Amino acid sequence: MRMAVRLVAVAFLIAVAAVAQRGQVNPSSGFSVAAIRRCDTVPGKSIGNFGRGWIRIDCFSVKSLIARAYVRFANGKAKPAIETEPIEGGPAWAETDLYTINAKADGTPTFGQMNGPLMQALLEERFRLKIHRRMIEIPVYALTVAKGGARLKAAKRACVPVDFDHPLPPGSAGEDPPPVCDSFSGSEHALEIRGATLEQFGRALSPRLKRRVLDQTGIAGHFDFRLNFSLIDRLKPNAGETREDFIFETAQSVLQPLGLKIVSTKSTSEAIVIDHLERPGDN
Repeated sequence: MRMAVRLVAVAFLIAVAAVAQRGQVNPSSGFSVAAIRRCDTVPGKSIGNFGRGWIRIDCFSVKSLIARAYVRFANGKAKPAIETEPIEGGPAWAETDLYTINAKADGTPTFGQMNGPLMQALLEERFRLKIHRRMIEIPVYALTVAKGGARLKAAKRACVPVDFDHPLPPGSAGEDPPPVCDSFSGSEHALEIRGATLEQFGRALSPRLKRRVLDQTGIAGHFDFRLNFSLIDRLKPNAGETREDFIFETAQSVLQPLGLKIVSTKSTSEAIVIDHLERPGDN
């Protein structure tokens, strides 16, 4: 009798576990259905359309797909869009050929899982992708405090991390929703960032300055920033001046009202190296 009771209990626990996992997805199994087509339009800039268990990514290069799958959504959670790793090697078409992907998964994977672990499995199966990682030394800018001290505007509200699977919390009556971390807005030549730390501010500067910007100010807290980049965007280097030197010097002028400056230095970074890659057949 006791043995029978134990067997029934074990069977019940197995059934409960099966129910608990229903609708889940095993990232290593990849998408159940995926169509890949060459695309001849402009490179994709959006993060893709998606719904319950499906995703569409329009006109991305393979290197952009690798950056999404192995960096931004590597563990199934979104990192800032402006955070990346160098990608080395691979054929020239990995940057020039564009692909549109329509894919569907069994269960209910999150947006991050579809862009990360499931996309990794797709790239490895259909593009025969093989990679490894190595540490390299890269030039960076260190964000530091200028002579006279920082002059920063404290934020009224701290930013909240981006979460594609859950909506932003609503603001109180008469208030806007809280700002999203690592997002920014502004006019063509302006950059506005709200509720950000100095680390997040450095990440936002990186694309404009064409080099990773690391926070070394030692200043804690959340701040609002508004910068005018018209000098960098509109003017050209003087004769004999490199574009890199021009950006460095004009960036100092942009940062000066904040009591901040950048220093050219070096840092280590993990790089992704493409060992093997093949074009997929249209399907």
